[in-house]
This record gives sequence, structure tokens and C-alpha cells, in this order.
Amino acid sequence: AEVAVARAQAAARQAAAAASRRSTLLFVVVWYFTGAFTNSSSKQALASLPMALPLTLTAVQHAAAALLGCLVYRVAGLQPYKPLPSRSEMEGGARSALGWLCVVYSLGFALTNASFGAVNASFVDTVKAAEPISTVALAVIFLANERITLRVLLALVPIVGGVGISSMAEASASVIGLCFALGSNCCFSARSIAAKLVGKRLGSDRMDGANLFVHVNRLGLWLLLPAALALEGRQLLALGAQLPADRLSASLRLFGFNGLMYYLNNQMNFLVLEQVDTLTHGIINCGRRVANILFAILWFGNRVTPSNATGISLALAGGLLYVRAKLEDGREARALLKRSNEGAKEQRA
Repeated sequence: AEVAVARAQAAARQAAAAASRRSTLLFVVVWYFTGAFTNSSSKQALASLPMALPLTLTAVQHAAAALLGCLVYRVAGLQPYKPLPSRSEMEGGARSALGWLCVVYSLGFALTNASFGAVNASFVDTVKAAEPISTVALAVIFLANERITLRVLLALVPIVGGVGISSMAEASASVIGLCFALGSNCCFSARSIAAKLVGKRLGSDRMDGANLFVHVNRLGLWLLLPAALALEGRQLLALGAQLPADRLSASLRLFGFNGLMYYLNNQMNFLVLEQVDTLTHGIINCGRRVANILFAILWFGNRVTPSNATGISLALAGGLLYVRAKLEDGREARALLKRSNEGAKEQRA
């Protein structure tokens, strides 16, 4: 009887593991497709209007994420909902970190969309592969305890070289488009630091990444709406007179589709992160960036020169090396801490 029970339990574990692998694969596939459609439809939505409106597009993305996230978590109950603590329940440090997180998060996507309006989508994704550079720079400046090792610095070399080669070879490259993309990298690197501070101060039992994503989009929307109305309101009002009804309707559908893809892309990111380790997630994310670039090239029919291909390959390879270097650093730090704790216990004994 015990043997039969053990076999049944083993079969159940195998079935659960197989189901988990299938769901993870599904999440990755959806993540890849929605990421590619998000970036390419951002470019197409901005190009569908007489003038690019990146703040308006970013506001639509935030509104879609806030609304759909609320429906998924609070109405459908597909994910556990964790409300944001009230101001009285949050200490000053948590409120400050949350405020900065909303600012850099919203600004990062606004700059990303502005870069889509200025240069090719494939070039934007190549430049965004250089985000580890700004992450290391900000860590050195703001995180005194952050240890930057030689392997991390060496991983940045192909990233710098790849982005430089791609920038020189890219026909659509412009200083303003490059600056927008690099600025978004700085914002997203700051977002990572701010998100860690918020998570540390609130605690994982009160908040997780998926719920924080919905809350930050909701709060960020209140920052974006006044900016969009102030800077792009006049152009928005003029669209009705400038565009035929059918073209305006097509643009509105593109903006709505982009908002849906934006939400699903980020939701899949968190679902994949919950099911795999950090290194696997980093490798999958590097593969996603490759898919985004290839999809944009095919979608818009951009010409790729050998120099473009070399630059893209170098930047993406550097990103993969960076993920591996950070993981190795984390392992060494944990091993060092473990040895230190064991030594302290022996001394007390």
C-alpha cells in the first residue's frame, strides 16, 4: 500500500511539474509576442498621426494597465490583490521611494515612446540593450554597498561597442532619438533601484512586483495626464479637423491595441519571473529583445547592414554576459556571507 501511495505521489509531482513547464512555455511565448507587438505598434501608432504624441501614448498605456490590472486582480480574482498601503500606514522613506518610482517609471516609458517617434524601432531596442551601463553607473552613485566586480565591467565592453557600431551604421539614427533612448535607460535603471527600496520598506508580504506594477501605472497616470494635456493638448484637439474619420478611427484602434499589448507584455514578465530563476529569466529576456528587433525589422522592412547586425549581436551578447556576471557575483556574496556567519557561530561556541 505504501509503495502504491508513493508511486501515486510521484506521478502527481511529475504531472504538476509537466503542467508548470507547459504554463511557463505558454507565458514565455505570449511574452515574446506581446513584447514585439508593443514596440512595433508603438512606432506605428505614433507614425499614424500627423505629429508624434508620445506622452498621450504613454498615458494610454498606463490607463490600460491600471484598468486591466484592476479587472484581473480585483474583479476576476485571477491573481491575489494587494492594496497599496495608505499614506498613514507608510513611513516617509517608503512614500518617497514610491513617488520617485512613479516618476522615473512614467518618464522612462515616455522617453521610450519619444525615441520610437524619432528613430527605427529596431534601433531603439538595440540602444535599450545598453541599460546595464546606466544600472552600474547609478549603483556606484547611489548604492554605497553595491560591489561592482571586474566581470561586470568586462560585460559592459561589448554592450558599449555594439551600441556604438549600431549607432554609426543606423540610417535612421539621430542625436535626439539616441538621447531619448539613453534617457529611458537611465530612468529604467533608476526604476530598478526605487522598486527595490519600495519592496524593502513595504515587505514582500504586503506588496509584490505584479501588484506594484498596477499601482505605479495608476499613480503614474495622474502625472502623465497633466503633462500630456499641457504639451500635446492642442495637437489632440486639432486631430479631428486634420484627419479623416476613417484614419482617426484606425489610429484610435492602434492606440488601444498598443495599450492592451503593453499590459499583457508586463503581466507575462511577472508570471515568467515567478516560475523561473534569475539567470533563466535574464536569458529569456535577452532572447525577447532579439525577437523584438527581428520582428521590428520584418514589420517595417528596415534594411540591415553587416555593421547593424554586428552591433546588435555585440550589444545583446554583452547583455547576456552581464546577467551571468551579476548572478555569479550574487552566488559569491551569499557564499561569503554564509562562511562569515559560520565563523561567527564557531567563535561564540
